[in-house]
Amino acid sequence: MTSIVYNEGAELPDQALDWRDYNNDVINFSSGWTFTVMAVSPSATTTLSTTTVVGAATSPNATISFSTADLAALTQDTDYRLIVRANRTSDSRDRDFPGPLTLRIRSLP
Repeated sequence: MTSIVYNEGAELPDQALDWRDYNNDVINFSSGWTFTVMAVSPSATTTLSTTTVVGAATSPNATISFSTADLAALTQDTDYRLIVRANRTSDSRDRDFPGPLTLRIRSLP
């Protein structure tokens, strides 16, 4: 499991993912894909709309850059299951990162 933890107010470092297919080959996300990132808590799902995911042809082939606005919208000291979804634009088919990924915003004292 990959746990991503940010202190309140921080957006760095970006999170690099090594996303592979069923043959264990790196998926080429350099073009023809769009991405959505969702944070799921026990009470709600929040789509992180201003988060940027940049795809690449080589590993790491998906890099998430969280925005201040998206992270500020999440409840501090809550564990979120993070869903990263790639949508192939040629046929609108989705692929989810196999994860699991968790995200937590740690409050400052």
